[in-house]
Parts: sequence; C-alpha cells; structure tokens
Amino acid sequence: MCQPKLKMSRFHLSLVLVLLLLPAPAAAQTTQAASEQVRSQLAAYGYSVNDSSLLVEPDGSLTGVVQLKIADRSFTSVAVSTQLYRAFATLALVYAPARLNVQLVYDSRYTVICLLPTAAWTAMLANPNRGAAWNALVVATQMQVFDGKLKMMLGAEVLAVSEVNAFFQPNVAAIRNRLAERGYLVSGVVAADGAAEVVMPRASLNLDRAQLQQLLDGWAALRAYYPTADILRVSTTLRVAGGHFAVTWPLAATDFERMVAALQAGDSSGYNRLLQQSFARSRVVNLDDLTDNGSGADFVSKNFGKG
Repeated sequence: MCQPKLKMSRFHLSLVLVLLLLPAPAAAQTTQAASEQVRSQLAAYGYSVNDSSLLVEPDGSLTGVVQLKIADRSFTSVAVSTQLYRAFATLALVYAPARLNVQLVYDSRYTVICLLPTAAWTAMLANPNRGAAWNALVVATQMQVFDGKLKMMLGAEVLAVSEVNAFFQPNVAAIRNRLAERGYLVSGVVAADGAAEVVMPRASLNLDRAQLQQLLDGWAALRAYYPTADILRVSTTLRVAGGHFAVTWPLAATDFERMVAALQAGDSSGYNRLLQQSFARSRVVNLDDLTDNGSGADFVSKNFGKG
C-alpha cells in the first residue's frame, strides 16, 4: 500500500495546453469543484494540502489523489494513522473512485504514497468492529512497506529494503544484524505507541520447533532494543495458494519476561501457557487484498499442520 519515493512532480493534468482557450466542460468544472472540496475538508483538520485530483487510469478506472504534508515524522504514529483515515475518507466521499491514493510529504526529498482499494475501505467501514478493522489496514500498510513489496526511490535508483527501513525507524540495523546471526532475514521493524514489531519471512511453514524459535528470537530482539515497549509483535510473512500473507504473533513484554524465567527454571507448563496466549491473539492479514483472515494459529495449522 505505501511506497516511499523521491518528491513527486506536480500531478498530471491532461490536455492543459490545448484546452486553455476553450470553455471548461461541465465534467471538468465538477472535478475542479471536487478537488477544492477535498482541499477545504482536510484543511479544516489543520492539514497542509498541496494538491488533489481525480486520475483516469489506463483501464478507465478512477483514482482519487491527495498530497499533503505528513502530520508526524514517525510513519507509525497515531497522528499519521488519523491523518490517513481522514484523507482516505475524504477521497472516498468526494470522488467515489476505485482506488484511494494519499501522498504524505516528509520533506523536500521524500514522499510516501499510500494506496488503498476503495473496496477495502468500504469493507472496513462495514465491519462491526471498525476500530480493529482499521488497525488491520494500518498494519497491512506498514507491512507492505517493511516487507519490501514496495520500494523507496532516489532519482531512478531503487534503494535496498534495509535503507527503506532505516528511513522510517531507528534500531533497524542492530535488530537485523542480531537476527541475521541466527539465520533470519529481517524485512522491517515498526515501533510506535507502546508496541514494537519485527517482520520476517517465516522460518518454517509448520508450527514446529524452528518456528517457535524464530518467535522467541524475534521477541528477544525487540525486548533488547525497545525496552519501554509494552507489546512485542513478531510478524512472519509467507506465500500459500497464490496469496501473500502475514501472521502476527503478539506478546506482552511482561509475559515475555515470565516466559524467559519459565524457560530458565525448566517450567515447561508455564512457558507453554504463555505461548498459547500469544497463539490465541495471533492474526493473519492477506497482504494482497488487505483482509483480516482471522486467527494466525488456525490459519497455519489448517494450511500446514503443527509439525
């Protein structure tokens, strides 16, 4: 969903030169009025809006676009999540397009492009638990950035995934190196609002010893470099049945400390109890259509077994 890249050029306005001397058609006047409506509604929230337009894609579908200054330097902050929500809502309401495109300007060099199918937005609004559904979309947005599915551009050069991550979050290099020593590839790190998360391709398709060890190593790395985080999340990505998924395994930092103490004391029952609590809270997100696919543990067991 989100692609960080070099500061974008002005939005394309078709036929500007040839139509300058002709009266604007009613459709163009309507589009201009809609653009002004998007600007005024978002400005009312205190946002600095650069531009807004309705783009016609090659297949004839429509994309509503707005470019505005990012509300907070941290992409994973509540302020940016709120800004995204308001911008997506405004584009959907005013333009009613097939896709929503919110462009958050960091500075004179970088802009982050956040793309969302309007169908995913509509499904989130219809969800009885809208807050949780929106959080799932935000997490999916972050994971698409940090999983390296979308890239940061510097001119025509595509930066390495590690450079994209370093732009957004501190401690990425330290956590990546620590986990690389244990044989894992770290796609990204997210830390905001009392939670820390590391994203990695799955070490095993089964809920076996290798997968459990990856979770423990991930939680330990987060605890070491984000000691004030209350929640530790290890998200493991995988492909199955032609789909791209991310399974998130959360654990309270205090429970992680209890888990380590149980392991050191040889208390397998205490360790297993805390592990099961994380399994019960696990979730899986389809990164292709941004839908919540329910329990992560159930998803893994159903598709691969327990090992």
